[in-house]
Order: sequence, then structure tokens, then C-alpha cells
Amino acid sequence: MHLSKPSLLAAVVLAAMMPALPVHAEATASAELRAVQLQLVDLAPGDGITPSVTFAPFGASQGRASISFNRPGSSGSEESTFSGLFGAWSPGAASVDGLFGRSSASLVGPGSPAGSALRVAGSATGPGGGFCLPGQFDFNTCFTANANFSASASPDGFFASFTLSPNTLMVLRGDLSISAAATGGGLVDQSSFFQFSNGDSALASFSMQLSGPGPLGNGSQNSNDGRSVNAFAFYDTFNRVFVPSSNSFTGSVAVSFTNLTNDPLSGNYALSVSASGFAFGDARLVPEPGTWALMLGGLAAVAALARRRRA
Repeated sequence: MHLSKPSLLAAVVLAAMMPALPVHAEATASAELRAVQLQLVDLAPGDGITPSVTFAPFGASQGRASISFNRPGSSGSEESTFSGLFGAWSPGAASVDGLFGRSSASLVGPGSPAGSALRVAGSATGPGGGFCLPGQFDFNTCFTANANFSASASPDGFFASFTLSPNTLMVLRGDLSISAAATGGGLVDQSSFFQFSNGDSALASFSMQLSGPGPLGNGSQNSNDGRSVNAFAFYDTFNRVFVPSSNSFTGSVAVSFTNLTNDPLSGNYALSVSASGFAFGDARLVPEPGTWALMLGGLAAVAALARRRRA
């Protein structure tokens, strides 16, 4: 079904006359790496070298928080970022709070790995106001509404380097908590007898990696640890309800790097936490013009009868 511009405009006006639709439940997600510990083990106590690690002075911690929404007639987005002023592992925070969502990202700590924490979180609520123009099985006539959020934080945006002292084992560990939940969604009424659903979704993830030359200076070594959880709400057509979904993980994570040579050994590290989510609103079917005429005619008749009674 293809509508002319006047017909489309009329349909939009009619949709605007409909009562406001209720908003649906949220998509939420969060990730936190806390109590970060940096452990150095001396593998040759008699060599007189004190275990140490030096992180490259260039680079900076980074974080980003964003939200956006889109619905017929209006849309919007907000974003906030931070970049550490004093190199990798520098504290920083970013946050946004809007009509249909919120998001935040931060790195807190002393400016070094030990004792630092990375946190991200966000939520989105599906906005109302979506509608479908009359047109059986024609998805192009539906104007849905949705909102989303995303957040990420890292001690040094991308791969950063470090140098480990001779005959030393480095272990980087922390306590991780990640969670994701989706508790609703949006229904799209395409026709008087055809309906489909958009379930809300959310994702939280964490990754950490140490890599570089092998312990003896040749070959390679790669230690990584990662976790992710996601949630997706689906529509139970029999009971006519969205079935919520949630997942989480809480536990310790760790990576290591070994130098068995008598010289300093350089490697790379990467660490990040992230969270994102998507939420939908309903899209109701706009009545046919003839149906509107009948409705308006009925309202006029009721109003006229009320006037006569008052007279």
C-alpha cells in the first residue's frame, strides 16, 4: 500500500489524536570490575632484581555513555565521554540522563591498576507514540518507537604496552559483576488480525588480555579472560504477556604474563567493560477514515443529546 503525501499527513494527524500509549518496562545492563589487584612474583629471588612493571606513559583512560530514542515526529540522542588527563588508569566519569534512558561510565582509583575499579550501567524504556497506517501486511506503513543506551570504559582505549622486569610473573585480577535484564517490549498492530512483537534486549560484557613475546623471549604468550551476559524478552502469544529475561555473573577474573629472561620484556594489555540495551514501544493501528467518521459522528450525537437534556 502506497499513500500520497496528503493521505500520509492525514494519517499522522489522526494518530496524534489517539490517547497517549503507556510506556513499557525497561532494558537494563551493568558491568563492574572492582578491587583490581596487580601481583608481581619474583621467579629468581637471588638475582638481586626487584620485581617491577612499567606501563607506557602515553595513552589515556577512556569512557563513553550515550542514549538515544526515535519515535514518529521526534528523536534525540545524548553522549558524554571522558579521557584521563594523566595517562592510562586515570580516573574519569561520564553520564547522560534523558527522557527514555540513562547511561554512565567511570574509572575510579589511584591512577594505577591496583585499587582501581571500572563501572558502566544503563537503562532504556520504550517510548509510546508508534503507529501503523492502514495496510494489510505492509510493514512499510508502520512507524515504531524505540530507545537505546550504551556505555563503555577502559583504562587505555586500545592495546597499551607495559615492560616487565626480568624473571618476573605478573598477575592482574579483579572481582567482576555483570548483569542484564529485559522485562518488556512493544507490540505492532499491522492489521486488524495481524500483530508482531519486538522484545527488549540487553547485554553486558567484560574482557581482559595480556599478550606479547613468549616467556623465553621467542614465540608468543596470550592470557585472556572474558565474560558476557545477555537478556531478551519474548512475547507469549497464548498468555498475551512479555516474558522477562535476566542473566548475571559474579566472580573473580585474572590474566598473567611471564618473563623468564634476564632482560626486561615488553607486552600489551587490553581491558574493557561495556553495557548496552534496546527497548521498544507499541505501534497501534490507525483506524480507517471511515471508522473515524463513525466515531466522530457518534460523539457528536452523544454531545447533541446531552445539550438537549440540559436545555
